[in-house]
Amino acid sequence: MINLNKKDPIADAVKEILQQEALKGNQHKIDKNHNNKIDGEDFKILRGEKKEVKKEEVEQIDELSKGTLGSYVKGAARDMAASRGLAKDFERDAKSAKKPNTKDINTRLSNKFMNHASKRNAGIGKAVERLTKEENEETKVMSKSLKQFKEGWDDMLKAVKERNKPQPNGGSGVKQGSRYGGSKQKDEPEKDTDEKK
Repeated sequence: MINLNKKDPIADAVKEILQQEALKGNQHKIDKNHNNKIDGEDFKILRGEKKEVKKEEVEQIDELSKGTLGSYVKGAARDMAASRGLAKDFERDAKSAKKPNTKDINTRLSNKFMNHASKRNAGIGKAVERLTKEENEETKVMSKSLKQFKEGWDDMLKAVKERNKPQPNGGSGVKQGSRYGGSKQKDEPEKDTDEKK
């Protein structure tokens, strides 16, 4: 095997050939420090860029469906009740414990489960607040839609009343003339004239 660290003419030739070898394909995209080699420094730079890209791409989603919020409230309420029950059990055990070590452990566990239950209670409150907020927004949208519908309905009723008003003779669309043919029907209403032929 050739040792590239020694001052050997063959090793120098091999080292020179390796350095002259150009990057192939898309390797130039990976060579971030532009030394025509792909080394650890390039990968450090790439990892840093990757983290920056992830930070830019992440966006927070604040919208949750009613179903998701409802199922969270349901599950969290069950979990909160269980945590409170465990906390009370550990508190009772701490009060009845004879050894100080056992009493201390049970007190810690009781506090831990009570904190968990209070966090769940806060989460339930936030979920319920979001649900009621969404319902209020939907109610506003519905009331706006109802107002628009009523305005449209009023306009439609006005148009129907206008159409049902008596029309001048001949242009009302009422058939005149014979019973079967309506041959005397006219498209334009007759005009009253003072002159008679």
